[in-house]
Amino acid sequence: MRVNTREQEQTIMGTFLGHFLPGMAFIFLATWWSFNSCWRYWRSRMTGKPFLNKAAYQGSDRIPVETIFKILGLTIHVLSEIVTGCDGDHTFLNNSQHITMLGFYLINAGMDLIHFYKVPSPLDLDYLSAILALFIEGFLFSQHLHGRSALDQKVHTLLYYPVIFAAVFAMLEMAKRDNWGIGIVRVSTVMLHGAWMVQAGFILYPEWVNSNWSSWEPENHHQMMILPMMFSWHIMAVVAWQAVIMALMYRRAKAKFGSEWSKIDEVTQYSRVPDQPDELA
Repeated sequence: MRVNTREQEQTIMGTFLGHFLPGMAFIFLATWWSFNSCWRYWRSRMTGKPFLNKAAYQGSDRIPVETIFKILGLTIHVLSEIVTGCDGDHTFLNNSQHITMLGFYLINAGMDLIHFYKVPSPLDLDYLSAILALFIEGFLFSQHLHGRSALDQKVHTLLYYPVIFAAVFAMLEMAKRDNWGIGIVRVSTVMLHGAWMVQAGFILYPEWVNSNWSSWEPENHHQMMILPMMFSWHIMAVVAWQAVIMALMYRRAKAKFGSEWSKIDEVTQYSRVPDQPDELA
């Protein structure tokens, strides 16, 4: 598919960036969660201080830094979807699905603020709203395939698998917040979702990246077989990146606390305790 006009170029640019930028946002957010989760895990093991997963790591006990960045990013994304949906190409119905997804993530950001400022409210609204947002995104992506090529359908099918798994593990994490393993799997599936979203942009719009790159054949069975293998490579990359983060946080915790494993039996990383405000800043 060649880009022949400036209007076409702008349309393809928006579509590529519509995959690339949200994907990178998921990757950075999941990486931030992973650094904080691993730090708290090693701190727990070395000091005996109880461990607890969190739905958001604000980076400060005075300013909800993570949530502010999420609200800004989501608001900009919503506005861009509205603008590009009204550009005369009759794409607003498609963009409205994206706006709906973003709206649920904005609700989640609002629940993060309620939790951060300790507004009287039912427990775990931050988790419940995140679970709802993840399920809605997965559901809408699963219904986002009508009239698309086999290539497009396969790419988007692999896109909503991780987000559904993230929702399921977020539910488990809410019930067992003192289990580091469940939390890190949730974080990893969000990271995988972002990584594949970035990959989707390169698969579906290669000529925007480099005009010399050839497009994938939309109905080629052999190319369809490559996609699951590429998806598996992304899983491998996420696992490797998580191992690097784990090692870095181990070295940081060991340098700070100056000890190896805590031998305290009464308090372990599995002890259920009230939330702790301190995290990576």
